[in-house]
Amino acid sequence: MIVETNEYSLGSSGLAKHLGCKETRDGDAHIYCLPPEYNDYYTSDRSGGYLLDTHPSPGLVASYARFMVKEAVTYSYKVEPMGVWVCSVERGNITVIEPGKRARRLRRGIYVLVHRGQTVKLIIGADEPVWWTSVLVCDEFIAAHVRGNFMDGPFQLAEALQWQSQHYNTPDLVVVFEQLKYALRGEARIPHLYYEGKMLEILAIILRNVQYQKKFSAEGIWNRFAAWRERGNVWQVKEVLDENFQHPPSIEQLAIVAKMGVTKLRKCFKACFGVSIGSYVHQEKMKQAARLMSHGMTMQEIAAAVGYESAGKFATAFKKTYGMTPREFKKSLF
Repeated sequence: MIVETNEYSLGSSGLAKHLGCKETRDGDAHIYCLPPEYNDYYTSDRSGGYLLDTHPSPGLVASYARFMVKEAVTYSYKVEPMGVWVCSVERGNITVIEPGKRARRLRRGIYVLVHRGQTVKLIIGADEPVWWTSVLVCDEFIAAHVRGNFMDGPFQLAEALQWQSQHYNTPDLVVVFEQLKYALRGEARIPHLYYEGKMLEILAIILRNVQYQKKFSAEGIWNRFAAWRERGNVWQVKEVLDENFQHPPSIEQLAIVAKMGVTKLRKCFKACFGVSIGSYVHQEKMKQAARLMSHGMTMQEIAAAVGYESAGKFATAFKKTYGMTPREFKKSLF
């Protein structure tokens, strides 16, 4: 199925229309229900999957998607004027094709797509559950809510073109998106201020991380070790870790993937991603643990799922990362 639409600025309505969704309204929420055959096998009832949007402010859309398609969907869209889409993907076979860039698979993690009026293709694969939570922010929201100096000066959306994965694919942003997910899915009416505040929190966290990188760059630390020709190999190491973070390969095995020595790999990895290999693996474990809190799993099951031998060791590591125990974290979401 091929979908062509310029309605992305209206949220999920373009995609929902072509999937045969029935729209309902609940206050400010737009709920697009798919037919029963689009059930993702994880939904308890037989109502099918759904897409859900809320439009708390001009230039801001918060969305949650949970569905599965029976045949691949190619969804072409534009965002005009400029918009930035920040998306937390929990699962799914999703590929993005931007003009002049190689296609990239959106695996589990947080992604930023900067739209400047160009047509972007979003390919959703068949027979695999798709779950994501996202926000789309445009200049209209920035002009109304981001006043005065924002870090080093007035913030412009064009700055997002310089953002890198280590700026936004972090445990603290996973928490924000999990909170957004529960707000979007909840039955209670949520004030517009909540969503506006979460968008500003997302921007603040990303820009803090950008500033942190600039500090290291100014000190000559960030890119000293990673030459351009070596970064591709280091990214391959990252992909191996993303797929095997529960039980990562040894540093010697990763060095073989990177085609360099162990010491150089350690330095190059930190130069590229701002954290050591061990810290990166820990972050991936904690991000996935936060996502699993909504799956009705016991602490022991979650601990095992992210590679910990005991619930106690997992709880200690979780509290060190998020400042609260897993049970306290779970209660804070509902």
